Amino acid sequence: MNILVCVKRVPATGAKIVLTEDEQEIETRHLGFTISPHEECAVEEAIRLKEAHGGTATVLTLGPEPATEQLRFAIAQGIDRAILLETDGRDWGAAGHGSGHCRGYPRPAAAL
Repeated sequence: MNILVCVKRVPATGAKIVLTEDEQEIETRHLGFTISPHEECAVEEAIRLKEAHGGTATVLTLGPEPATEQLRFAIAQGIDRAILLETDGRDWGAAGHGSGHCRGYPRPAAAL
């Protein structure tokens, strides 16, 4: 059984969210990040399924290079492989919709 878990890099629970001066982005200099709690449960379940039935578990995220920290966390938990589709998020437009961009773009920038 080969399992793929998609995860999001989100601000740490309880973190104070501050916007940039132009109020168009979140100021991330002093902000900690983690895997979304719901997806962290999916990572744990993928590991349980892999151990019970064999195969591999891979985690995938879309984001900036620092998102490798969350991928490494998943590997430390027992995930076999991690893939980062590197983007700064600007490709998605003001509405934040990425439909149409997922067909081969952006190409995987890092596989851990």
